[in-house]
Amino acid sequence: MVFPAVAQQFTPYGEIKKKSQIFEPRPSFDTSPVTIRIVSVVYRIPRNYLSVLEPAIPTLKLSWPGLEPLTQENEKCFGSIAQSERAGCTSFSFLMLGSRGPGPGGLALTNSEMFENFRKHSPNATWQSGPFGYDIYRIGPEEARTEKYRKVDGDILFTCHFQGQESRKRGGVCDDMFRLEDMNHLQFYFRLHQIEHIAEIEARMRKIMAGFVTRGD
Repeated sequence: MVFPAVAQQFTPYGEIKKKSQIFEPRPSFDTSPVTIRIVSVVYRIPRNYLSVLEPAIPTLKLSWPGLEPLTQENEKCFGSIAQSERAGCTSFSFLMLGSRGPGPGGLALTNSEMFENFRKHSPNATWQSGPFGYDIYRIGPEEARTEKYRKVDGDILFTCHFQGQESRKRGGVCDDMFRLEDMNHLQFYFRLHQIEHIAEIEARMRKIMAGFVTRGD
C-alpha cells in the first residue's frame, strides 16, 4: 500500500529558541523570595539563590567557598572557570529534586541502600583506600573509568567519571545527589580535587534548605 506524502509542519527557529529559553540560566541580584514546591514541600527562596526557575528543574547556584548567593561583590565567582580562578573562588549549581523512588514507603533509596545495590551488582569493582576517609570502588579500564566514593560517616556516596589521563588531571566529572532533612534531594557536579569539602557542602546545604521550608506534608 502506498501512502501519500504529508509535509511535516515546520517549527520556526525563533519559536524553538523562545521555548528553550525556560531552560537557560537566568541569574539575578534580586532578593525577593520565590515560591517553589517540590513534591509536598514548599520553599520560599530568595531570587538571587536561583539560576534556573520552573518549569525547568529549579536550580540554586552558590559561590564557593562560603555557599553564598549572587551579589555584586561575588559576581566574579559565578563566571567562567578562568574568571573564577582569577578571583580565587568558584560556584556550584544544585538541582532541586524530589523524594519519590523505589525505596520503602515510595521514597528514593538512601545512599546506604544504593551502595548495597552497587556492591551486589558490581562484584568485579576493585577497592582501594582513598583520601579524606573515602573508600574507592573502581569499574572499567583506565581510559574509561568510573569510581564510586563511599564514606559511612554522613552516609556519603558519589560517582566520578574519567576518560583517560587528561580527564583525570582535570579532575573528571563527579556527581553527588544527597537527601535533605525534608526527604527531597539536591544534586550537583564537581571536580575530584574538591572532594575534601563534600561533607561540609552537604551539611551546609541541608541547613540552608531547611531555612527555606515554609510548609510540607
